[in-house]
Amino acid sequence: MPWPTKKLGEIISFEKGKKMAVANDGEPYIGIDGLRTNLYAVYTQEKNGVRCKQDDVLLVWDGAHAGTVGTGLRGFVGSTVVKVLHHNSLENKFLFYLLKLFQEKIRAAAQGA
Repeated sequence: MPWPTKKLGEIISFEKGKKMAVANDGEPYIGIDGLRTNLYAVYTQEKNGVRCKQDDVLLVWDGAHAGTVGTGLRGFVGSTVVKVLHHNSLENKFLFYLLKLFQEKIRAAAQGA
């Protein structure tokens, strides 16, 4: 019996982060730099935003680093980042590596290349 196939767009969706006030302490606020370095450098005191857990897959949505994929961070998702949702149809680790494999193609498509 052949493996079932689906287009990625049929099984994933995105939850876009939002702009939040930055603070010296509080909850980690994950933007492009945090995603690229896997370090917490920015924080927020706000409580209403898109939260991510450490095993969630995050993706830079726009700009020069569009397509950059990351995981291993927890906190609030910044406005240029999306949380990738898959409704329990995939393992997060598999999804991370799949998106990482196509990172450059995603970046090129986002930049109109």
